[in-house]
Amino acid sequence: MMYVLLLVCVTMQHFEIKAEGADGSQKTLHKSIRYSEDCEIPGIPGLPGHHGPVGIDGNMGIDGYMGQKGYYGNAGDIGLYGPDGQMGPIGLSGQPGVEGIEGHNGADGYIGNPGNIGDPGLPGYKGSSGKVGNSGLKGEPGAGEVPQDNIVAFTVARATEMSASKEISIDFTHILSDLNGDFDMVNDSYTCRIQGVYLFSFSFASDSTTSPSVNIIRNSTNILSTHSTSVFSVIQTSTNIMVLNLLKGDTIWLRMNAGSSIHCRGKMLCSFTGVLLHAT
Repeated sequence: MMYVLLLVCVTMQHFEIKAEGADGSQKTLHKSIRYSEDCEIPGIPGLPGHHGPVGIDGNMGIDGYMGQKGYYGNAGDIGLYGPDGQMGPIGLSGQPGVEGIEGHNGADGYIGNPGNIGDPGLPGYKGSSGKVGNSGLKGEPGAGEVPQDNIVAFTVARATEMSASKEISIDFTHILSDLNGDFDMVNDSYTCRIQGVYLFSFSFASDSTTSPSVNIIRNSTNILSTHSTSVFSVIQTSTNIMVLNLLKGDTIWLRMNAGSSIHCRGKMLCSFTGVLLHAT
């Protein structure tokens, strides 16, 4: 074991020499030399000791100050293109853009093929009555005479104004013809006494102040209607005609609708005619 010599000066006028080993143990070497009290003589230097073992790492020191900013380096070379990435999901719809300015008219297109024929249009307004035609040729003589009782032929008329606040039958004031007295002037109607095919017609006048609407009624059923409106101050006449198969006991009469009126001015401008064409 190696020792380090230590020189220790003590009282009693002697020196004490100690040796200390590497493990910390000490060994005393005695050599007494007497001197006077004020004398201090150094001892003989010891031999150099061996290097001790490496000590354990000390604690990390505190961070130093940041150094100055370095210079920019040179630009590196452009890298190679990477592969295409996968398509991302479809984004949300954007807001409508601002309305653009109106463009110029385009050039005329080519003429297309004719289209399909459209549906028929609505019927037009009824025209005014035409002029009376020329008389027809005289017919051939009949095969025989018709018995008087089998004839039904009447024409009745009205010569005065008439207005209706509700639906009413037209009241006739004059009989122009009635061969067998078949028209009932009390009820203003014809009651069928001979079953057969009949021809009926009715006409009436209007001006700018009247708007008549008249229906021909069988029993209680509306069979035919006529409406007239005049936008001029002149008088105009409207007429309707029909062929009707009647049973015995059927009643035919004219009814004026509510809010209507007929124009006569003292003349027989409203008339109703019925004729038996063929008995069945």
